[in-house]
Amino acid sequence: MPPIWPFRKKAVVAVPTAAGVVEYHRGGDGESEAVLADRSHVEDSDYQAAMAALSQPHLGTPEAGQAAPTTLTGNFTPTTEVGENVPLPKPQADEPWVKNHDGYWYRKKADGSFEATAHVENSSGEKVPYSA
Repeated sequence: MPPIWPFRKKAVVAVPTAAGVVEYHRGGDGESEAVLADRSHVEDSDYQAAMAALSQPHLGTPEAGQAAPTTLTGNFTPTTEVGENVPLPKPQADEPWVKNHDGYWYRKKADGSFEATAHVENSSGEKVPYSA
């Protein structure tokens, strides 16, 4: 009877290789210390403007309705537009709300479909649109 698989697996001959020698040197000619000691970038005006912009927590407050002072250089003039605080339409009491398994509330329309906007229930029991 012939063997089940007529081809034999060829043996792989492992050729030992000599490990390369790695040499390390401590110390140096002071090049790395000179690079670390160079602080010329700190005096750069762009660097200082970036640090000043990052030190201000917000660009402006919507309550004030004005743009925050800026230290940017160039012709860029930032503006902050504050819209009127428009109240959201109050849902009617007869509108059915359905709580989904994801924890959000969805308003059911008269045709049986649902609105795409997810709502959450606040402390007073009102459903308000979810905002991240």
